[in-house]
This record gives sequence, structure tokens and C-alpha cells, in this order.
Amino acid sequence: MDEITILHTATESALKQIITSGGSDNRLTLQGDRGFIVIKGARDEEDVEVLTASGRSLKKQLDEQQAQSLYELGFRRKTAALPFKKAFCIDESEEREKLTNLLIDLMCTIYASSASQISLQERFADHVPVENQRLIEAMKRLSKDRDMSSRQKLYWAVVRSQVLLALDCSAPKSLKNERGLQQWIETGLKDVNHVSSSLSLKSFKDITGYQSMSIFTDQDALDLVDPRGIDAIVLPGRLAIMLALAQSWDSLLINPRSQVGGELYKNELQSIIEGLKNMGW
Repeated sequence: MDEITILHTATESALKQIITSGGSDNRLTLQGDRGFIVIKGARDEEDVEVLTASGRSLKKQLDEQQAQSLYELGFRRKTAALPFKKAFCIDESEEREKLTNLLIDLMCTIYASSASQISLQERFADHVPVENQRLIEAMKRLSKDRDMSSRQKLYWAVVRSQVLLALDCSAPKSLKNERGLQQWIETGLKDVNHVSSSLSLKSFKDITGYQSMSIFTDQDALDLVDPRGIDAIVLPGRLAIMLALAQSWDSLLINPRSQVGGELYKNELQSIIEGLKNMGW
């Protein structure tokens, strides 16, 4: 079989897998040397969402003709910085074959110099049910009222939240609970140094220019950084601060790439921890 036939067979099979296996946040990525396409699906669901890379997901931006071709196919994007999106139903084999043909055509005309440059990456997971409206509201307030009172409210919102911490690779199995979520079940602050040495945090130096780690208020905010999926762990915000200090990061970002975000610098992180110690936390 030639490369296109092999790719077609593998892609169609993978499309079926992301709606029949895994969990509620499955992803199939077609990766080329010029960019990628992500298909997001869930077990026992017939619809998938296809995201085609554009904006800040690419080193070289799509030209006008490429963007127009996606638009004519029904793909849309909210801003020029975000990927194009479109929903497809792939419950039947004919629908999966039709989508497979479209995906390979887009890859070969936009995102890959040849079929040999295209690879498939499957990711099976569950959507992490984390929400932090109080933290989001605190960041919104600080963006309007740049005073110390608003900044202190942000500190407390982080401390009291449950957040997603972005990792450079999967968390150790010892940090997973019985439901399979990558979640840190807090057993005491004495474990911070042990956990710190076992976790590799993702760097966001490309955003700040210095060594910055990041936490996220929810799964959608995490996906804005990379729709292909980023490894993350759920933990209390105050322990994320302690990890930042234990690993000597220069700052802690909150929701980078989102419309509502923030940043805490090392001196602020140290002040927060000192304040907690004085309060007997």
C-alpha cells in the first residue's frame, strides 16, 4: 500500500476509536511539518470537533488563500489568534470516511509537505471538572482596579482555589487517585519537597521571556495554550505556589493566552507563603 492509503486507513480507524474508547476528552492529532489538525471527541458521542491550526498555533501563518479555503469549508474562528473549528458527525462509517478524506486533503495541501511528514497521535482522557469563577472574577477586578486591595484578593483567590498545573510530562502514578484523574490528594505540606522532585513543570518562557510556570482555572483555558493537549494535575492553588518556590521559578502565570489572566512574581509568592505561615496554615 502507498503512504496515502496507509494514512487513510489509520486515520479512519483512529476516528472510530475516539468516539468508542477512552473518556470524555479524547483527541486525535494529525501532525505535519507545517502544522496540525486536532479532532476532539468523547466515548459514546457521535459528534466531534475539528480544530485546524492557525494564528499563534503556527510558526508560519496561513496565507490568505489557505484561510479562505478553510472558511469556504465551513470552518470558523473567533479571532485570528485561534484555530479554525467545525463540528462533524461521524457515527456512521461513511461519515468517518468522508471526514478522513477531508483531513488528509487539508494536511497535504496546508499542513504537511508530503504524506510521509504526517503522523497520528491519539490521546484518551476525561475532561477535568475544575471551575474557578471566584479566581476569574478576582483577575477581572484587578485588571480594572489596579490597587493593592484587588491584588490581595487575587492572592487569596489563588490560595483557596483548586487549579490545573501544567506539566512537561505525565504525572507519576503515585499522584493519581482511584478515579484515574491526575489529581494531587493533599496529605500534608511536608510532602511538597517530595512531590516537587517528582514533577516536571511546563515552562512558559516563550510568553514572558523568563522562567515562568502556569496554573489554569479550567480545562478550556488550558486548551487555549495547545489544543493538542497538555499534561496537567489538579491541586490546591497554595500548593502550586509552594511548588513554584521549591523549584525556583521566576513567576507563576494564571491562564496565559486567555482573555482573563494574571501573573504572580517570585517576591509575591514568597509574601503569600509567609502570610500563610503567620496565620498557622
